[in-house]
Amino acid sequence: MAGRGRDRGSQGQPGEMPNGDASETTPLLRAPSTEHLEEHGSRDPPIANSSQQDDETTVIAEELPFSKLMLVLGTSFVGVFLAALDSSSIATLSAPIASEFRSLSLLSWLATAYLVANAACQPITGRLTDIFGRRAGIGIGNLWYSAGAMLGGVFGGLLHDHTKMGWRLAFLVQVLPALLLIPAVWVLVKVPPKQSDKSYLARVDYPGAFFTCSFLVLLLLGLNTGGTLVPWSHPLPLTTLPLSVVCFIGFIWWENKATQPIIPVRLLRNRTILANCFGSLFISMVLLIGTYYAPLYLQVRGDPAAAAGVKLLWLPLGGSIGSLATGYAMAWTGKYVRLGIFGSLVLIAGTILFALQSEVTSSYLTCVALFLVGGGFSVVSTTVAVASIAAAEHSQQAVITSAIFLARSVGAMLGITSVSAAYQNILRSRLLDRFGDGQEAIEEIGRIMDSLDEINHLPEGWKDGVMASFMEAFDAVWYTTILAALLALACICLVQQHELHSRLDRR
Repeated sequence: MAGRGRDRGSQGQPGEMPNGDASETTPLLRAPSTEHLEEHGSRDPPIANSSQQDDETTVIAEELPFSKLMLVLGTSFVGVFLAALDSSSIATLSAPIASEFRSLSLLSWLATAYLVANAACQPITGRLTDIFGRRAGIGIGNLWYSAGAMLGGVFGGLLHDHTKMGWRLAFLVQVLPALLLIPAVWVLVKVPPKQSDKSYLARVDYPGAFFTCSFLVLLLLGLNTGGTLVPWSHPLPLTTLPLSVVCFIGFIWWENKATQPIIPVRLLRNRTILANCFGSLFISMVLLIGTYYAPLYLQVRGDPAAAAGVKLLWLPLGGSIGSLATGYAMAWTGKYVRLGIFGSLVLIAGTILFALQSEVTSSYLTCVALFLVGGGFSVVSTTVAVASIAAAEHSQQAVITSAIFLARSVGAMLGITSVSAAYQNILRSRLLDRFGDGQEAIEEIGRIMDSLDEINHLPEGWKDGVMASFMEAFDAVWYTTILAALLALACICLVQQHELHSRLDRR
């Protein structure tokens, strides 16, 4: 038997070890060599295979026929559509919802409450789907999404006026499609989970999940309350922000030593992946700021929520065109670095158009800006996702994707909370400068800060000053997007080219 094995090895058949290297315990296939990567322009160090470190084996799914592949992708696309529908509904309706409850100054909580849960769940989700499989992960995700959409509308209605549907209907209509996705995913999505001798629960990184959630919640509390609900000198932001830093350091420390971490810190030693994470953070800041504050800007100028929502359609339109074009371009050329840089430049152009807006500029300028921001974001986000997956082994794809989406969620949360604090503080300061600090003026300013409807019931002589104050507050928002877009470009310039594979087994 041994002699026969040596004879076969000497023939150099594909997939077998060369002479002198084979034994009864060595694998039949080697990991891809770094020489192969260097031929395609990559200088990033190879990432260690997780199966060698955590006793897990990655099972490669079989290639699907085209018709079955379209069904699987269609199921995922519907879920993505519902998520986009929900987030865009929140963006368009945030001002009417906040005004209805006379809490416009707390507008950022509508976005960040969603984002902090998203950011906290995103890293552990990738790890859990490695353990339990993609089918269970997507199915359970749709179940929870359905419950959230249903309860969000009902709970909001009970809080205000359960006899009227209004904006609540926007959430209720999402329930049935999400419920229908659960059996579809269960039948169609069959990606095998990683195999391991350990039990499912023993492979979950509980300390990592705790540090992640604690970091995000504390950061959210500190940024959202400081300067709005309480002054920055208040004990709440002074306590929560340093504690969030401690939790982040604890997360890095634990993930570096954990056997089966949520996000292996060693991945960030790869230049491409690290640059993509930071790039994702900055482009998400731009996208979420534009998504929430462009409709608010339009409604301050007098557009009803429906009209602002129609103009917001230019953002996903640009995103759809950008994603589709980027996918075809990468499939045709096999390259993505220049595409990412081009997308960053488009994003910068959109943010500059944001900054050119004023009380009297045409709404077409806003539409073009939204189109460019959506297109630029989609080009960069697509190249970031592909580049990160190409830079890592197959076994690390889920956790790398989770890391990218965690960076996006953190960036979105930081963007919304930071510009919200700046927007509220500048608006209040400019209103006080223009109308004084008398008791009646302070009460009127409070009403303006809490409800957009108050713009239609201003005292005589206030209109021009109020609009000028709003525009100055929006300027701070737009300048923040320009800075974030420039930082995104700097990060994308550090990404390196890797080979793009056309098969799951990377042959």
